Amino acid sequence: MFWSAVLAVAWGPKVDVGVVYSSVAGESLAMDVHYPADWVQKPAPCVVVIHGGAWMGGKRQDMTPLADALARNGFIAANISYRLAPKHKYPAMIDDAQTAVRFLRAHADSMGIQPRRIGALGASAGGHLSLLLGLSDTFDKAPKELAGYSSRVSCVIDIFGPTDLNSSDFPAPMKALMAPTVMGLPLEKAEPALRAASPMSYVGDDAPPIFIFQGLADTLVLPNQSRVLEAELKKRGRVVESHYLEGVGHELPIQKPAVRTALGHAISFLRRYL
Repeated sequence: MFWSAVLAVAWGPKVDVGVVYSSVAGESLAMDVHYPADWVQKPAPCVVVIHGGAWMGGKRQDMTPLADALARNGFIAANISYRLAPKHKYPAMIDDAQTAVRFLRAHADSMGIQPRRIGALGASAGGHLSLLLGLSDTFDKAPKELAGYSSRVSCVIDIFGPTDLNSSDFPAPMKALMAPTVMGLPLEKAEPALRAASPMSYVGDDAPPIFIFQGLADTLVLPNQSRVLEAELKKRGRVVESHYLEGVGHELPIQKPAVRTALGHAISFLRRYL
């Protein structure tokens, strides 16, 4: 049922393209908001959709197929852009994602969003940012935009997002690249910043429901990154559902039946918990 909905083109979602949600550091940041085709101002749950690209590349349009799939299944999907390294250093990326959530809450009435039912879905670096949205609230203690709103989401779909940037399971070449390029620090001084940027540092007894999609052939974000997150969530009695896929690397090959099935489970997870 899920995949037939994704492929349906005659009954497609309505999309507001390029909705500016923030102006920061000389840049205008935008989102594409995908609405269910039958949406008529009835408040609906919303999912923030976040692209990957090692915090250095990618674009929001990379996630359009997933945003469309969410809209076809009854969710409003806000597919966001965010500042990228090396021009911008972390925490610019999570600051922007958190601003996007606050924007959606601030404009929930006009956008037809249920403000208490906002989730996040992201892949790779986007999965990392989605986890941070679920496990923590706004890091900036005095944000310049929309300070009166929470940026925390109530459900997360994590598609092979890194969870512990200091772990031996996070590849050394990636860490050596990330420290100076994304964090703006030499590797030997980056450990505290990498720890502060790791979702595992924020897992608590209030963690939201989290769905984990992980390829077992992934050599960029190793499967144990997902396993340690799953184990900690279970230890704390939190809701977590995991799907580890044989023969799947750091990719989302939707032509594979197992991947389509896992994405269907992700939609069902959102329906249950969002």
